[in-house]
Amino acid sequence: MTKSLLAILLLLPLSGSAGELDGKALACLRKGDSYIRGLEFRDGQAIHWDLFTDGAEAIIEKENTGAYWEYPEQVIYGREPDAFWRFYLDRVTLVLQLRDKDSESIIFEYQCEVSPSLDSLSDVMEQQRSQWQDRIDEAMKDNKI
Repeated sequence: MTKSLLAILLLLPLSGSAGELDGKALACLRKGDSYIRGLEFRDGQAIHWDLFTDGAEAIIEKENTGAYWEYPEQVIYGREPDAFWRFYLDRVTLVLQLRDKDSESIIFEYQCEVSPSLDSLSDVMEQQRSQWQDRIDEAMKDNKI
């Protein structure tokens, strides 16, 4: 009986809201290109900092991707229950995978590094946004209209 209970407890997530990761931030480089995604954990939620272009402007947008669940070897998050995807963060290698919820096939994979602080993550994301904006401005400099 005790062994069964212990086995069940080991399979449960460490916490869905205890927030052991709260206040932590990661900068993640998508494998195969130079796309950077920021990831922060705050108040039991995983928040992405995404960089994209909106016309001729490079923009950083924060998106709450939902609650996260901590396990000894990984962190899992994604909008529940209707999400078509989930993110899996390996706590040892810091590889972040976006997987299809049904097939578990990998859609994107990122290599992450721990950011010393949320301010540091903000600085990294702003530097990347500025570089993207410089490329946009350079591409448009000879436009007549």
